[in-house]
Amino acid sequence: MSWYHQFKGKGKGKKVKSDSTHRSGAYVIINSREGDDSKRQWSTLSHVRCISIDPAQKNFAIRVEDRPTPLGSGIRPILFHKQCFMDDDSSNRWSLFSSITDYLDSQREVLKQAHIVLIEQQLPINYINVRISSHVISYFISLLKDSPNIPMIVEIDAKHVKKALNFPDGVNDKIHARKTASSLCKSRGDLQSAQIIDTDRTHRGTLKGDDLGDSILQLEVFFMHMNWPNMYDPKCKVIASH
Repeated sequence: MSWYHQFKGKGKGKKVKSDSTHRSGAYVIINSREGDDSKRQWSTLSHVRCISIDPAQKNFAIRVEDRPTPLGSGIRPILFHKQCFMDDDSSNRWSLFSSITDYLDSQREVLKQAHIVLIEQQLPINYINVRISSHVISYFISLLKDSPNIPMIVEIDAKHVKKALNFPDGVNDKIHARKTASSLCKSRGDLQSAQIIDTDRTHRGTLKGDDLGDSILQLEVFFMHMNWPNMYDPKCKVIASH
C-alpha cells in the first residue's frame, strides 16, 4: 500500500474528496497532487524534515524537527520558537502579513527542506488567526512548489490532538498540553526545548507554553496516525546526533 493511501485510509469514517484539498477526518491535506505519492521516496530515508506551526498573531509557535522514519532513530530539534506580531496593526493586513513573511523568510533555508508541514486548524470565530493560517499555507505552497522532497502540507484539528493523546476530561487543556510537551522533551533529553516551554510566560508573568507545546504534540499525533516512530516508540525516546 502506498504511503499516501496508507495515510488517507486510516481510521473510521475518513473520506478523501476528489478535489485538490483532501480531507481525512481530523486532517486536511492541502497540496497533494495526482501522482505525488508514487514520487515520494521518504521510506528510503532515515529522517524527514517536519515543520509544525500553531499560527496566531500574538503566540505564533513553530517547531522544526528531523524525525525518524522506520529506518531511522532519534529526534533532531532544528528550530523551536514563538513569535509575536502584535506590534503590527491587525487592521492593516499588509503590515501583518509582511511581518509574518519576513519572519518565515528569515528561516527560509531551514524551512525549504521540509517533507511535512503541519498547521493547526483555526476556529472560524477567530478571524485574524484564520487569515494568518491561510497566509502561512500560501507561503509554504509557494516555497515548496518545486521541492524535490514533494512535501505534504496538512492542517490538523487541535481537538483531535487532545483526543488522540487521551487528555483527561475536566482538565485545563492548555496547562495539560504544556506539561505533556515539557515532560516529553525532558524524557528525550531535549532539555533546551523543555526550558523554552517552562519559561514561556504571558506579559502578566503567568506560565504560558501551551502554543509551543501544541507544536510538539501535533507532530506526535500525526506520526501516530501514520504508524511511524512517535512518542511511544523507543526510536523517538532519544535525541539524534547530527
